[in-house]
Amino acid sequence: MTPAEANVWALADLRVRAPFPLPELQAATAEDDDLPVLDIRRAEVPVELPGARGAPVLSATDDQVLFAPGVARFLITGGRELVFDPDPAAEEEDLRLYLLGSAMGVLFHQRRWLPLHANAVVVDGQAVAFAGDSGAGKSSLAAWFDRQGAPVLCDDVCLVQPGETATAWRGVRRLKLWREAADAFGHDTERLNRISAKLEKFHLPLPSAVTRSAPLHRLYILERAAEGEPSSIRRLSGLEAVASAARHTYRSTWLPILGLQSGHFALVERMLRSVEVFEVRRAWGFDVFDREVGLIADHLSAA
Repeated sequence: MTPAEANVWALADLRVRAPFPLPELQAATAEDDDLPVLDIRRAEVPVELPGARGAPVLSATDDQVLFAPGVARFLITGGRELVFDPDPAAEEEDLRLYLLGSAMGVLFHQRRWLPLHANAVVVDGQAVAFAGDSGAGKSSLAAWFDRQGAPVLCDDVCLVQPGETATAWRGVRRLKLWREAADAFGHDTERLNRISAKLEKFHLPLPSAVTRSAPLHRLYILERAAEGEPSSIRRLSGLEAVASAARHTYRSTWLPILGLQSGHFALVERMLRSVEVFEVRRAWGFDVFDREVGLIADHLSAA
């Protein structure tokens, strides 16, 4: 890598260049020189796309998507170009939040990958993903496994490349923890950066070295157990597994606007040829966290 390319970051199978640092990602190294480059550019973005499907916040043609969450307008084209036009008052951390979340999720949907609303850790050379709705404890689980020596591959969005064996790739390299979770793990939130000035949620940096990718072995779907219901782990199969994994696809409700709904279930079915899916019903709360995460760890080690 030349000095001019020092500000290059690694995301999935791409080297990413941006007009500002992306500390949430791993810095690209000489080993990544064989990867294609995605240039994220600041430029004027139209207010609307002629003939597009959707609404003002999200609209799409067959090749382009306009995403306008307020902090900026993002134009994503064909899974290969990403241009943004920021609001003058936008904070850089808010720009990065939407850029590395929703905008990048759209780009990988356009590439016909399968982004999951999940994080993943690497256990014995294989990726294990934890999916769930916001607040299900995905990042807290990843932080626990990381402490046990299972490095975090990605947080919040798990980029899965379909193939004969589904592959999970490296993503965001900082866990997003609510204050309660950060306190429970013994972190001083005064020393951590907020993900946004508006949220009591903090970035927990992770070691920079991580594998590029790993075959995805298991997907655990995190659900909240009802009051008095015992915790359980149940294998899902057939249509139930497909429906559950499809529901936890990142920004799955956008797929009709993106024009990608018809091929989505085919991608999920392809992934599940090599991935086991389990539903985890557990009690929530840090007063029972160690007990509940132990249930998952024991289930995984038994495999």
